[in-house]
Amino acid sequence: MKRIIIAALSILILQNATAQIKIDRSKKPAAGPAPVISIKDPAIFTMPNGMTVLVVENHKLPKVRTTLSIDAGPVKEGKKAGIMDMMGGMLGEGTTTMSKDKFDEAVDMIGADVGLSWSGGYASALTKYFDKAFMLMADGLRNPSFPQASFDKLKSQTITGLKSNEKSTTAIATRVSMALNYGKQTAMGEFTTEESVKGLTLADVQDAFRTFVSQVNEAGVVVTDMNNPNILPIIKDASVKVLDYNEFFDVKLPLKQPGIYNRMNAAAALTVAGNEKLDITEATQALTEFGGTWRRFEFKGEWQGAQVYDDYAHHPTELKATLGGLRELYPNKNIIAIAELHTYSRTATLFDDFAKITALADQFYFLPIYAAREENTS
Repeated sequence: MKRIIIAALSILILQNATAQIKIDRSKKPAAGPAPVISIKDPAIFTMPNGMTVLVVENHKLPKVRTTLSIDAGPVKEGKKAGIMDMMGGMLGEGTTTMSKDKFDEAVDMIGADVGLSWSGGYASALTKYFDKAFMLMADGLRNPSFPQASFDKLKSQTITGLKSNEKSTTAIATRVSMALNYGKQTAMGEFTTEESVKGLTLADVQDAFRTFVSQVNEAGVVVTDMNNPNILPIIKDASVKVLDYNEFFDVKLPLKQPGIYNRMNAAAALTVAGNEKLDITEATQALTEFGGTWRRFEFKGEWQGAQVYDDYAHHPTELKATLGGLRELYPNKNIIAIAELHTYSRTATLFDDFAKITALADQFYFLPIYAAREENTS
């Protein structure tokens, strides 16, 4: 009863107060004072590789955002109009060190925002996770895998998008305006057509990336896997310094995180350290002491004599890598795997691959599928 009385009194007081305020709604309210916007001048410095860096500090939020802009200017594509956007889209389709799903999950895991395009990229995250977000952006820009299946998917999506805009007055007006203002045969005036997209191939995307790499400052460095058949044709004629991280690949490096993919990451890190004239011994020591990240082969403890690990992998490629690393760490132990697969559609599409993965553990159990946004229609 007390709560009801208090609420009633509050409403009564509010109604009385409102009734006393007289507003002439026939007149437009006067504008308030204009807000004062203060933008500090950035601190500007040049890195040893010739890259210009601008830093603006704002400590209101514990976040860091970085943007990498390649000053290449407009690129004339001619008969291959649309190729640069296609190449930019391919940068988000996985790297040589992780699949697209694993890359996206790594970004989601730290609540970051990472974007890649043919003109550069950006990464935004909480300060404590920024180093991880930055390295994900760098991995996406340096080591794209360019899978054929992803190219075919993006090509189909692009054509579908063009068809949907065939009768869009806004899209038509934009193309005509740019063509008239700049000329149809210029980088700014040309536009993508269904015919130009249909003529594109994966080799064209690799050529576009080669152009992208050529924009790296002459003092810059490209660190990559020279043994990757998809990467070698792209960077073999690069005008900048190219470092092969396989020179530092050591199967015996005593990392706390097992698996060939972790040794590849370590090799790339050591290559960068060597190029920057850092002490390789200290860099190696730091890598061997690195304990990994949350939910990536994370040791949870011991239960009834069993070592328990947690990993976010739920894609066949990820599961294969994780179980392979576990078998490497415990070659003579009984491995029991428990997996919760994500979405019914993915499970159905990759069913055969999931079936093959079960052979990598001594016992394999599947929990009910995590539906996420889907309903089970099968």
